[in-house]
Amino acid sequence: MSRLSARTIAISACLAMLAAVAATAETRATLVRVAGAVTITRKGGAGEEPALKGSQLGPGDRVRAGAGGKADLLVDGALKSLKANEEYAVADTASSWVGPLMAEMASLVGQTEEATAPGATRHTTGSVKLLSPIDTAVRQEPAVLKWEEAKEKGDFLVTIRDSLGEVKYKKPLAGTSVDLGQEHWTVSPGQRYIWSVAFRPEKPGAIAGAPSDAWFQLLPAAESRELADALTGLEKEMPGEKTGARLSLARALLLQKHQCVGDAMRALGEAVQQGGGDQWAAAASRRLRALGGKPAGPR
Repeated sequence: MSRLSARTIAISACLAMLAAVAATAETRATLVRVAGAVTITRKGGAGEEPALKGSQLGPGDRVRAGAGGKADLLVDGALKSLKANEEYAVADTASSWVGPLMAEMASLVGQTEEATAPGATRHTTGSVKLLSPIDTAVRQEPAVLKWEEAKEKGDFLVTIRDSLGEVKYKKPLAGTSVDLGQEHWTVSPGQRYIWSVAFRPEKPGAIAGAPSDAWFQLLPAAESRELADALTGLEKEMPGEKTGARLSLARALLLQKHQCVGDAMRALGEAVQQGGGDQWAAAASRRLRALGGKPAGPR
């Protein structure tokens, strides 16, 4: 068998597997007991159909127990009981992001070469190594800026500018971090800031080092809640995978979509460690390098 055909078969198998995962993700409830008159109305369907034990319901589907009817449903792992003349509608929330997420994961698995990923770090490295946040959105206040300690005596000049270049904060500091909340400096959600740190040696006549800079921004509260809900929902959409490279890779992709590149890179690193060199770990490793990170080897 040629290398090309073998690779094509492998990619096709991955795509088929992910399609099955996406289909499973669309199943939000399963009927585990049906008694009497119980019907299902499918989202976008023309009418009702009889409900049977084992019937599966997706986002937007409705199940109704008629006169004298009863039903038990397993909804995201929890049992829901319907009495006569009661109806339950499956929340229509997951399909908006699960399908595209699965498609992107399939694309990553199919890649053999890394390409520059959206949000890849492009910060300037000067005399100080910045630690966090680096070219990323942050999900909560207060924002804390961190950088590495210097090897000689001196202080650090920390400057924050807005997207127009206007200086919003400028202060010499002896330590290697600053909590903007304690500084009583308010970060405006959605606004991108450039922060820089320059080392100023104490030794007379020594030349100050070139500044290092990176950007950060605070997610708006509504977007932060949406992201938190989606991250929590991933464990429901991928049942049985509370840990593992595939779940960590999915988390990373969600975080990256919201420009939380720092958190995404950490999740990708977890995927590499958890996967033991499998296809998900390999895909995470390529994406991590494309974002400017250096993946550690699998455990």
